[in-house]
Amino acid sequence: MTEYIAQCRWVRSDHIKAHVVGNYVHLDEVSDGETQAGVALRVDTARTFARGILALADEIEGGEVAEPATPQPLRVGDRVRIVRPEQGEHNGKTGILEEIDTEDDLLPYRIADENGAFLTWAGAVEKVDEPANADDYRALLLVRASRMLEDTEHTAADLIALARFLNGE
Repeated sequence: MTEYIAQCRWVRSDHIKAHVVGNYVHLDEVSDGETQAGVALRVDTARTFARGILALADEIEGGEVAEPATPQPLRVGDRVRIVRPEQGEHNGKTGILEEIDTEDDLLPYRIADENGAFLTWAGAVEKVDEPANADDYRALLLVRASRMLEDTEHTAADLIALARFLNGE
């Protein structure tokens, strides 16, 4: 098991230990060999926290002060890289974020391929900087709207209205 330890400057027996527990980055405060407190962080929160620590170190050294990067919230339609897929074969692949299940802590991200076909559920994804093709994104929203309305009578205008709603318009 990989772990990282930051020892206290003044008390050698005190330290912070970072390690993986399940699907979370866990930070433990250890004093005199005993764990005093622990915090479980989601992967995105751990990355933001780490960037903040680097920014603080830059402040102390008098180097360029950089604000911690604020992660942009993921949105349906974002192009993402799969970091922790349901099935390992999809690790590192890119796709389109089709759904975010806020009730599921293990696999909240539904990923589609470029054609809108289901690819995998994922526990962690990273937003990819290059924008998805606008036409592909619109098509994906229409496919999603179609699935949502499949058991109802609807018109093309209904699909377009729902796709716009899904896009946040």
